[in-house]
Amino acid sequence: MQKNILIIGYGDIAKRLIKVIGTESINISAISRNDSNNPNINKFNWDWLSDKKIDLKAKNFDSAIIIPKP
Repeated sequence: MQKNILIIGYGDIAKRLIKVIGTESINISAISRNDSNNPNINKFNWDWLSDKKIDLKAKNFDSAIIIPKP
């Protein structure tokens, strides 16, 4: 069974993490302010300073990784 992982803050660190853990047995959803060209993740563009709510397709995540901007 695939695990569902949510990454909040999909930038340089998260991209390197994806290369290490892979996406074969993990379903990864990522939230970022910028676009990504990685077809192996479910990407959501969202700015937390906006008034908009984010609508995630998967509602149940096994893990969440939060990477704040340095």
